Amino acid sequence: MEIINVQNDNVGGVGRTTLAAHLIFFGAEFGLKVVGASIDERNDLYPWLRPAGIRWVDALCEDLPTDVDLIVIDVGSSAKSVEVLRPSLTLIPVDRAAAEALVDNLRARLERVERATHGRPRPTVVALEWLDPPFLGGHW
Repeated sequence: MEIINVQNDNVGGVGRTTLAAHLIFFGAEFGLKVVGASIDERNDLYPWLRPAGIRWVDALCEDLPTDVDLIVIDVGSSAKSVEVLRPSLTLIPVDRAAAEALVDNLRARLERVERATHGRPRPTVVALEWLDPPFLGGHW
């Protein structure tokens, strides 16, 4: 069984529920046994799935089924600790303008660091994630 979380901390407008519904429909078209689930008080995914006869679960109140190939979860902005679901994939739809603004902000920060450190000697460093046994950071 695979679990896909579709989540975004922003409320409305980025297409989170629409993306979740389309993933469920694609899975059904490919012959997978699919279930849609919501971790969202509004349960906006349910009206998409009901006319198609696709099973839906209110994951705030019910256990997730285990007899399916794919569960796609529409994760609302108020959901906490969804990582305990151990999803195979988490998708985070974003507004393009907001994403571009974030990238521009990050580039400006990197440029400030580059200007502040230009000409300085680079230190030699090692980042250990664990000591026993020793693993370098990012070894996954």
